Amino acid sequence: MFRNRLPAVARDAFVLRTLPAAALVHRLGAADRWLPRRLDRRLPRIGIEPPECRAAHERLTEAAKAREKERRSDVRDIAG
Repeated sequence: MFRNRLPAVARDAFVLRTLPAAALVHRLGAADRWLPRRLDRRLPRIGIEPPECRAAHERLTEAAKAREKERRSDVRDIAG
């Protein structure tokens, strides 16, 4: 009895639901995680990282921004 239904269930679960959902998330990009401002103010801010991890992440982000700024310097700024 279930032998005939299993391929249909698998097809429904993986092909018809998983692939279109992943494609939609990919196409929406950052808009997929958009949250209305009003709701964002009401929801609590919950962090799962300890504060020292957050500080290290912020330092790494600042260092990466500094390297990017350095790399984008104008050619006219180079002496020679």
